[in-house]
Amino acid sequence: MYTGTIAARVAVAGLVSSMAVSLGGVVLSFWMRASLRNPDHFDALGFWAPPPALEMLADLDAIGILATLVFSAIAFLVWMSKTYRFATEKARAIESPVTLAGGPIIAWFIPFANLYLPFARLKEMWLVIVEKPATPVMIWYALWLARSFSSIQSEPEPDLALLAAEHTRAALAPFADFLAAGAAAYMVLRIDAAARAPEPSAF
Repeated sequence: MYTGTIAARVAVAGLVSSMAVSLGGVVLSFWMRASLRNPDHFDALGFWAPPPALEMLADLDAIGILATLVFSAIAFLVWMSKTYRFATEKARAIESPVTLAGGPIIAWFIPFANLYLPFARLKEMWLVIVEKPATPVMIWYALWLARSFSSIQSEPEPDLALLAAEHTRAALAPFADFLAAGAAAYMVLRIDAAARAPEPSAF
């Protein structure tokens, strides 16, 4: 019996909030880049010194990212646990050829293996419940990996070209977050809808 609908809705709410905060991070990064054109935003040594209001917004954005990350991660794991249990039951009932290896939660916390195992567990869920090619899961995985390996350099540079390039790169990380969260929300909605759909009658 599927019991993950409420968890799915909470997870999607968390992912959408992450998308909103990530989009704010993109805007903030380009706003910081624009401030490089203002000569008043540099100290006597030529280092960039953003105005206090911009620094405050950056701090608030960082707090928002952390808060939505924790909330959406917990909600997503609760949904995944409930849904994987349902997928296991369904796989047995329909004698699915898909092998469910188990451990959907611990898969996220095994060093190095957590770069692949979460994708594998989600793909298993998708194939058993949705019963269609797992293309959305693969898209999410590619975006999630891109975000996992992205980095933001925050050390000030006296060279304007380097500093401008740094803030352009800094915008890519929250943009990748935005895309990955959107792909995850779509994946949750599709799996939840398929799990709630009535089984076709045998007659």
